[in-house]
Amino acid sequence: MVDKWQEPWGDRRQEIVFIGAGIDWPTLTARLDAALLPEDVALRLSDLPDLADPFPVWRRTPVSENA
Repeated sequence: MVDKWQEPWGDRRQEIVFIGAGIDWPTLTARLDAALLPEDVALRLSDLPDLADPFPVWRRTPVSENA
């Protein structure tokens, strides 16, 4: 974990993991890389571009009283 250490936060980080057979790693990597914003585009939260939300509206299903 020493190689993951970064001041001032230590080893706190986020990771995404893909597990599966037959994953096309070059295509997956290229698509993920294409989704990244360059560091100089948004140095502060207020500088982020106004991008459309790519996710559909999340709907909560009411919890059944018998659940």
